[in-house]
Amino acid sequence: MKFPHSSLRGGSRGFTLTELLVTIAIVGTLATIAFLFARKGLEGAANSRSMSHMRQSGALLLIEAQEKNGRFQYYGGGGSAGWDMRHYNIVRNALGLKTSGGEGNRGDLCEIMHWNPVKLKPNNYHWNCFAVNFTNVPDFGAVWQNETIPTPVSHSARTLLLSSVTSPDRYPLLATSSTSTGEEIFRILESNGDLVALRANGRAQVFMMDGSAREMNRTELKAARFTRAYDTRTKPPKSITL
Repeated sequence: MKFPHSSLRGGSRGFTLTELLVTIAIVGTLATIAFLFARKGLEGAANSRSMSHMRQSGALLLIEAQEKNGRFQYYGGGGSAGWDMRHYNIVRNALGLKTSGGEGNRGDLCEIMHWNPVKLKPNNYHWNCFAVNFTNVPDFGAVWQNETIPTPVSHSARTLLLSSVTSPDRYPLLATSSTSTGEEIFRILESNGDLVALRANGRAQVFMMDGSAREMNRTELKAARFTRAYDTRTKPPKSITL
């Protein structure tokens, strides 16, 4: 008895060009999907880490304010006159980090304030940190006052009373920010061109005065009296009206 199909004469049949192209297309599609999922996962992890850092930084600043009779006091100008009153230095000191080799030394930078030492300029290590929001929102009772601090060195500061804010769950104390070139800055002063930054998901990360940390969309940012923002998903960032 013969079994005509029990073996293939001449060996196995090879793939046709069409089959190869289909296989390549399928593999390429699967690779693209895997890459997108991986990138989304990395972005999600980075956002979660950043939010955790923002929450810890904001909590330290709240403690500092409570120890100053319920007053937030930050230096909001340029130069180095109020260096000790920069909010990132307040956090750094609260964490027990010491400056070695002068203020320009970059060896003791910490990630907690969203610093990225690789991207920092040599003499501007305050860049790439969460920003204090100096936006006045009278509806929430949030109005910053200019104040002269006599010690240790006389310099100007911006002051906000904790007790004056009637809607602490709606007023962001810290937020992601950006300049026109895409660099993050330590304050939000629209008059200076420092705007709230919309990140990868089109939202801004914020630390609220009630101690919570979350993301705010454009509608919520507008309600908090922000008028403009930078969408940092483009390079350079795209300026938008809220």
